[in-house]
Amino acid sequence: MKPPLRGGCLCGAIRFECRADPITAVFCHCRACQKFHAAPYAACAMMPEGAIVVVSGDPARYEVVGDSGAIVFREFCGRCGTQLFSGSSGHPQSKTVKIASLDDPSAIHPSLICTPRSEFHGYALKTGSRAMCNE
Repeated sequence: MKPPLRGGCLCGAIRFECRADPITAVFCHCRACQKFHAAPYAACAMMPEGAIVVVSGDPARYEVVGDSGAIVFREFCGRCGTQLFSGSSGHPQSKTVKIASLDDPSAIHPSLICTPRSEFHGYALKTGSRAMCNE
């Protein structure tokens, strides 16, 4: 990856840049990601704090207390609904970008598969290292 990577929502109201290399990139099967994306898993890249810069628009935000007790947030376009970012008060040093929201999603290659109890076994990815994740 060569920063900055640019991305945005489906309708174009929100544009952003990722100005650093990701800390890690994962395919996450946790139930929260399944629900948020309405899919068996989400492709996400964890970026260092401050590396994601919104250059136009203002993402809507949804917050909930996670199982860990930390505040978990999800940011998305309030107009078209595109999921863009997520994070947690338990990990304030990072923010996650949804890889599919990048203009060139092939620029980031997830190398870890997060497989909690809620994985859809019929849709499990067959490649990559696996790690158990907290939901």
